[in-house]
Amino acid sequence: MIGRDLAFRSFVGLVTSAMSWGSLCAQIQNKPQDWTTWAGNRIAVVEQASSKTLRLEGVEGSSFPEVSLKAPEGTLVLEFKDQAAWATVKGSEGMPDRTLLYRSLNLKTWEVNCAYLGESGRANGIYHLDGKRYFLVSGPAFFTLAGKFSPYAIAQINDKGYLTLANLIELDLKSPLVQAAQSPADGGKSKGEFNPKYSALLGMLFGNQLIRLPGGLALVAKRPGYVWLFDDRTGSLRRWVKVAPRVTEDKLGPPQQLEWAILGCQPRQNGHLLIASRDESAVLDAVASYPTRKNLRYLEDETQQKANLEQEKASLLRWPQIRWWDLDPEDGTLTEEPPPQGAPDRIWDLQILHSFKFRYRPNGSVLVN
Repeated sequence: MIGRDLAFRSFVGLVTSAMSWGSLCAQIQNKPQDWTTWAGNRIAVVEQASSKTLRLEGVEGSSFPEVSLKAPEGTLVLEFKDQAAWATVKGSEGMPDRTLLYRSLNLKTWEVNCAYLGESGRANGIYHLDGKRYFLVSGPAFFTLAGKFSPYAIAQINDKGYLTLANLIELDLKSPLVQAAQSPADGGKSKGEFNPKYSALLGMLFGNQLIRLPGGLALVAKRPGYVWLFDDRTGSLRRWVKVAPRVTEDKLGPPQQLEWAILGCQPRQNGHLLIASRDESAVLDAVASYPTRKNLRYLEDETQQKANLEQEKASLLRWPQIRWWDLDPEDGTLTEEPPPQGAPDRIWDLQILHSFKFRYRPNGSVLVN
């Protein structure tokens, strides 16, 4: 555990030296979520437990038997695409920069599909696109190509089964999400540093799995409520959408502090996304109206912990609303709708808010928490 903690703090230093530890912790409170993918008359559910498992079930009225497949040891990302299971697996202790992509066609056994050696930045997620193309999500070191840096890249597979970067992916922001900076400790060599003006997007770098849609991939930034939509054959950015329109790009960094906007997001059977969010006013104003102190000393200060808890409770009582949205990836249309049957339109309990998540059942109903 100590080694993991030191490695994590080292990564934090690489990401940004401009943010306090407390503000960083506020960025990475991503709740574990079970992921679902619709595949014709079946639904694939990835259970994010201590040992990841993919469960494939027939939708209501179909005759498909249930299939359960355990992920390989060391799996970082588990998903289902093109009637096959895919698992991104971290390298062994002797090859920490290497990342493997496993595939299971029979949903019984695994085989290595390709490998990324990490020579241009670590990969924590590999998503198969079309033919020889793959969408890569970076790990503790950003991808680098032609003097530029990004957490996202397109790679191509060569004849030996290795992935090489073809191009970096930008998120259509006014400035790069990761900027080049010289490292005196490394002889003046350039390295990638997270742009502090986008601190509200920092949580995307920590175990933030892409969502599979028919014909697309969705990258969700839960804190500001941004959703980027990519083509799942080429990896090109199609468009991006804001759940809270007033959370403009200039509010993604200091001095603005944002409350979490998106509480959960799952693909629908029709190819749209179902999103649960906080009210826009809560996203923009809750932190400033009910400030808390969360830093390393907070972990050992019971008085401060109690004060923080009271502030968070007061904030929730002021903004208890949960709003539900349908997002059409084809044109980016965001439509508010009533909560699914059995789902709340407001939450009064802080513990329920912190643990809130949902997913679909095979019969099309929504399972909350």
